[in-house]
Amino acid sequence: MDHDFPSASQGKLIPHGIHDATLNEGTIHLNTSELCCVSISLCWQRHGSRHYSKTLRI
Repeated sequence: MDHDFPSASQGKLIPHGIHDATLNEGTIHLNTSELCCVSISLCWQRHGSRHYSKTLRI
């Protein structure tokens, strides 16, 4: 991200996404850095594991 907006809250909101080129699907998440890994894990549990059932880890 090339800029940030001032806020009264602490921390920064970080946009990040996951794109599956094979299925041409993607998701965007807006989280703090502390929740980034949790967000990716939930995306895997909800979508990735269904499409790639033989994959044991990400």
